[in-house]
Amino acid sequence: MLASSVGLVSGWLLLNRYESLVKHADLLPDGVARLDDNPDSLEGPLNLLLIGSDYRKGLENEAWRADTIMVLHIPRSLDRAFVISIPRDLRVEIPRCGESSESCVDKINAAFAYGGQGKTFDPVGGYRLLAETIHNLIGIQFDAAAIIDFQGFTKIVGALGGVQMCVDVQTVSIHTGTVWQTGCQYFNEHAALDYVRQRDFPDGDITRERHQQQFLKAILQQARDVGVLSDPMKFDRILRVASESLTLSSPHSLPALVLGLRSIRPDDLTLVKLPVTSDWIDGVSYVVPVEGTEAVYNALRTDNLEPFIANNPSLINK
Repeated sequence: MLASSVGLVSGWLLLNRYESLVKHADLLPDGVARLDDNPDSLEGPLNLLLIGSDYRKGLENEAWRADTIMVLHIPRSLDRAFVISIPRDLRVEIPRCGESSESCVDKINAAFAYGGQGKTFDPVGGYRLLAETIHNLIGIQFDAAAIIDFQGFTKIVGALGGVQMCVDVQTVSIHTGTVWQTGCQYFNEHAALDYVRQRDFPDGDITRERHQQQFLKAILQQARDVGVLSDPMKFDRILRVASESLTLSSPHSLPALVLGLRSIRPDDLTLVKLPVTSDWIDGVSYVVPVEGTEAVYNALRTDNLEPFIANNPSLINK
């Protein structure tokens, strides 16, 4: 008990120390961000927008892509979480496109590129337009937003000593030719990133999104297995590497966010499959909504995901 308390106190002190190291930016426009007058306390329900970008060194002047788009919903009880992946090829209306202020219909990840356009790419502008697009699509506000690049993923997994994931379908890397057979296996940081980027499947990005959700859960499981929250030295190492590639936006302090959600275990994380299909429209391949898509959005808006998913177990990604 004493050791646990010491670990918590040390963790709080470290989080306060690294608050200034994590890059902060205004990622959520007015009306998209939910305001909170008490940044040091956490009350549910909460919606967090997580974006993984394809930025790598040497690409500073090129448009980044929103390679991964996830909404993390934490119900009022703050004791579990739901991860919903938004397909990057989802056909949506984007409020502003290109140099004009007019809206257009495009793939949702194009919002990130449109919003960041300029002499040099502006990821904050890209994020803000993407967040606004998702807000208009689903009708929710966000309590926090984060963007992490590919380098950040590899550094975090490396600091954790790799992750364990269960391959659910044979996967072949288009980058290295590596073949991952079905079954549970260890992934180092480079293999893990390569694995979750693969999309050469019959359903394309649908399997890829499931693998990315599983990857997020595997990171949380590994962090728990190696005792990150209870070991100040391990906690320090993870915070250091995460702060190098993470940009955060929230009215809540970093200690409030991390420690307020520390009771959520990997088994408390439900991976949700958004019901969609593929379609060719005007010669372009899109992901489009189907019957049932709006029902997921409504359950998210009304903080009823838990009973909704319980009644629709086919929407759970294992």
